[in-house]
Amino acid sequence: MVMGTTLEVTVYRPEVQTLQALADLEAAHALIDAFDRSMSLYKPDSDIVALNARAGTGPVSVSDSFYDLLAASNYYAKLSDGAFDITVQPLVELWGFYRNTRQTLPPKDDVDTVLKRVSYKNVTLNEENKSIALKEGTALDLGGIAKGFAIDRAIDLLRSRGVAAALINLGGNVAVFGPAPNGEAWSVGVKHPREDRLIGRIRLSEGAVSTSGDYDRFFEVDGVRYNHLIDPRTGWPVPGLNAVTVVAPTATAADALSTAVFVLGAEAGLSMLEQCSGVYGLVIQPGQNSDNFIGTEAVFSVIVTPVPAENTSVSIDFTDEFSPAVQTASMGQARPVEDCIPLR
Repeated sequence: MVMGTTLEVTVYRPEVQTLQALADLEAAHALIDAFDRSMSLYKPDSDIVALNARAGTGPVSVSDSFYDLLAASNYYAKLSDGAFDITVQPLVELWGFYRNTRQTLPPKDDVDTVLKRVSYKNVTLNEENKSIALKEGTALDLGGIAKGFAIDRAIDLLRSRGVAAALINLGGNVAVFGPAPNGEAWSVGVKHPREDRLIGRIRLSEGAVSTSGDYDRFFEVDGVRYNHLIDPRTGWPVPGLNAVTVVAPTATAADALSTAVFVLGAEAGLSMLEQCSGVYGLVIQPGQNSDNFIGTEAVFSVIVTPVPAENTSVSIDFTDEFSPAVQTASMGQARPVEDCIPLR
């Protein structure tokens, strides 16, 4: 258990290198555990708690890796026009998702008041001296990107140790590299948003997959589900979607972009993804009038961005009962992938 979830690391080495493989596992766990100690809001001595406590006092020097994470966060905030925003912490606190105790809606006036403290523009980064300054009242929550960032650094570590192939799964954020043991592509399941089963699989040779869903943390009031994914532009939990899965070259990108698409919604979110070569998305939303199960009314529908035919490294496959609901979105010319994946 680390970063509030389960960590699974699998490395592949020749059988004679068993001891090295065990050391690889320990090294990856130690690195991710160190990120947890730095980025967790639940640890009173973490770097993020210290930074939040100094909001409004001027620039604070931070480690290179912590600065890189905040710089990546700022990039995805700009890319998504503020749909992804790590300054959402005061809203998450107001809604009670850190404690899972709220069973009623907060007063609208309270939401509106707290919302004034939320904006990625309240964060000033100085690359020259690796310092961060937060506007007074601003507080950060890295829950939408920290797992992906930690995974990428662990992947880099394993590569540097000479690991030929590996898989890291941190609470459903998955990254892989190298050939799978059977010589085929790696397979990552797409979860049913309401049942304990899969609706399909994503197969990839290398890269990362991340899912944001309304089923992880939520409460219901008068039959309406309020999930922990809060729109930083309105102050309210995002309605209308069940889950978003993003496939990207890095886990940092997949993690941040799955959150951004969930907030933006299917049309705007998938349009944003299609600006980025090598990035693909899958949106699950409540069914409309189209069939989902063959011959029955839709329970939910699935929209995917197209994977070019020439790209043989990624495929998204569904079980037969869900294939009629899959639609293809195509919304524009992709920009170079490095424009959307700024940091490793």
